[in-house]
Amino acid sequence: MSRRLALVVALAGLAGCYSPPPETKLALTVMADGQLSLDGRPLSLDELRQALAARAGPRYSTLLVIHAAPAVAMPAIQQLVGVAKQTGTAVAFAAAGPAP
Repeated sequence: MSRRLALVVALAGLAGCYSPPPETKLALTVMADGQLSLDGRPLSLDELRQALAARAGPRYSTLLVIHAAPAVAMPAIQQLVGVAKQTGTAVAFAAAGPAP
């Protein structure tokens, strides 16, 4: 197989892996006591669900960056990820601590 053909085959195989960058990024801070804030505004879990649903667009066009305190329990994080998935929101994790 020529190099050119090998390159075309490799790129074709990766075509399904590409995901465009999100249109919207949101910062969710989770404090040790469980308090949430979205882009600096305090909110409840239900309000978070509503806020993410209101921003719903094409699947995963919104990225929720979670900044969690080290003391936050894993089930709480899993619940937040579940809420994001329900609304078609992509999730990323930042270093421990509040959002910049």
